[in-house]
Amino acid sequence: MLEKGKKISEYVLVEKIGHGGFGDVWLAEKRTPLSVSQFALKFFRPATADEIEIQIVQREIEVWQKISGLPNVISVIEADFAENYIYIVSEYADGGSLHEWLAARGGRARTVEEAVTIILEILNGLDYLHRTGFIHRDIKPANILIRKGTFCLADFGVTREIKTHSITLHTAGTYNYMPPEAFNKTPAVSPATDIWAVAVIFQELLTGKLPFSQDEIPSLMYSILHDEPNEMPDNVPAELRAIVRKALQKQREDRFATAQEMIDALKEFQGSAIDSSKLSVDEKIAAQIKEPIAEQKKKPIAADTVIDESFALTTRVANDEEKPSPIEKRKVNAPENKSAYQIKGVSQPKKIKRNKILVAAIAGISLLSLAVLFASANWFSTNAAEYFEQGLSCAVKQNYECAIINYGKAIDLKPDYFEAYKHRAVIYYTSGDFQKAISDYKQAIELNPNDAGSFYGRAAALSNSGEFDLAIEDYTKTIELNPQDASYIYSRGLAYFNKKEYEKSIEDYNRAIEINPNYAEAYNNRGNSFDEQGKNKQAIDDYTKAIEIDMNFALAYSNRGTSQARNGNYARAVEDLNRALEINPNLSTVYFNLANIYYLKNDFDLALTNYNRFIELNPNNSLAYSNRGVILGNKGNYAQAIEDFNRAVELNPQDAESYYNRSLIYEKIGDKDRAQSDRQRYNDLTLKR
Repeated sequence: MLEKGKKISEYVLVEKIGHGGFGDVWLAEKRTPLSVSQFALKFFRPATADEIEIQIVQREIEVWQKISGLPNVISVIEADFAENYIYIVSEYADGGSLHEWLAARGGRARTVEEAVTIILEILNGLDYLHRTGFIHRDIKPANILIRKGTFCLADFGVTREIKTHSITLHTAGTYNYMPPEAFNKTPAVSPATDIWAVAVIFQELLTGKLPFSQDEIPSLMYSILHDEPNEMPDNVPAELRAIVRKALQKQREDRFATAQEMIDALKEFQGSAIDSSKLSVDEKIAAQIKEPIAEQKKKPIAADTVIDESFALTTRVANDEEKPSPIEKRKVNAPENKSAYQIKGVSQPKKIKRNKILVAAIAGISLLSLAVLFASANWFSTNAAEYFEQGLSCAVKQNYECAIINYGKAIDLKPDYFEAYKHRAVIYYTSGDFQKAISDYKQAIELNPNDAGSFYGRAAALSNSGEFDLAIEDYTKTIELNPQDASYIYSRGLAYFNKKEYEKSIEDYNRAIEINPNYAEAYNNRGNSFDEQGKNKQAIDDYTKAIEIDMNFALAYSNRGTSQARNGNYARAVEDLNRALEINPNLSTVYFNLANIYYLKNDFDLALTNYNRFIELNPNNSLAYSNRGVILGNKGNYAQAIEDFNRAVELNPQDAESYYNRSLIYEKIGDKDRAQSDRQRYNDLTLKR
């Protein structure tokens, strides 16, 4: 029986999030000591001959594996059996479905621009799907999922391979979104089938109404077959009305021939200067920005009751990795009789281990190259192409060593193999070998200087190497190639933030939000930039907006709580920080900030509890041990306090305050020699500052 808390292989079931004729979908977590990753597990009903056709499930798995890794497609991770269930593990779409998104917004997009952006993302995924050789056949809002603000295709249970005017014996799809040919006795399917469904969604986004809206199925079918679609109001631009009308032509030959053709028409409407026919595959690489080492401001000991207190903000990147951002410390006078020791502010916890799921770390290991391979087989020698395909297969299975070996063999046989360099760079990036990633991206750029994805990938690798100026140059080139891609502009904003050029980062976040008004991460990180400038109210407003867009945005709650704490509004701060932990109980910085707040409120027990949890998640953070040692000293647990100070100076031999605080403990227990030695060590370190 499936239930909350049940463990399926390495996944723990958290909450049932979907139900259908096939079975149930559960949100599940893969938990390690360093991270918690979320996935969707789709369970098919118990695999008996009477209840399920195993072949149908196997087909869905096979199709999904072939198209995993495509941009704007929810990727499958693996499939297996458990307790008579067949289950598929896929990426978790944290933003829900387009159906839910529409329901929350009155059934339509808020602006024309927003509608166009959403449709372009859907078409982007559809274009790659078609070029890889498949037709979806069930495009509808419920099958468009939102992954970190990006609209992606999902649910490939009725997908079939493209053949010339393919014939199917079963009608598939949802009636409102089905084209006329779907109601034939022997329905013919083609890419135009999906184009029709996208046009229905587009009219729905633009007007809040379906082009064919009859309630009864017979009359709906008749209308789709014989009637013209409902007229759209004049406030919808004429160009867009024409695009929708073309995509809803009764004869599929009269519709857009490909998803790319419809993309081109929309790009022309946007006024883009990009020649769409030359657009290359743009990999959406989740920019994992390495934080620069922030200078820690140490204070001289002016009195026994001075606390150097600060709170850390977190920056959300595309794989939801927790990144503390550098925050300048400020002194807070402690209440009288607070402590005979000094408690230090939160440090930047060490970077949590990167999620090794390729599709999460880099949203775009583009299996489109496989389609390019099929379409252009004459470009490659047979052996090189085979090695490249083997590399793709290994990458999808997360066997990165195997992928690197096979891509390398492909390159050896064909030194100008652009796709092989680019895909190997992705693997190196995901594995944390940024220098090799940079080298391969350089080769890819030399072979194709107009490929935005290669510039974007190299920029992310440069950022992780701390080369922010070079990263910004590459991000700028990427933006020149794709000026309407909000994620590119947003990523450059992160690089500016890491350079502490906050005005420039805000400018980029502003542009990203103009393009995508629902870009929660951009609001969150713009809030961080405002906070760095001391604009606390604007920061809180941005965190609040991010939360309105994504009610499960744990880092936005954390950051808003942090800002509330800096205002001294501890009650609201605690409320937000606890909400962040409800969403993600492994956000370590939240525990540290809660501990600081409880310390200031004289609630040493709760402070101690939160430092304990932080240390469980960050066992090598010296400040955590030092601060916990202070609390243990306050409580008279001298032996445990000394152990924590010992661990703090072991991790950071330059931690002067830990020597000072340990000397106070030694004085209390009468060990004058050790107290004097620690005091001398403290004096030596402070004189060097």
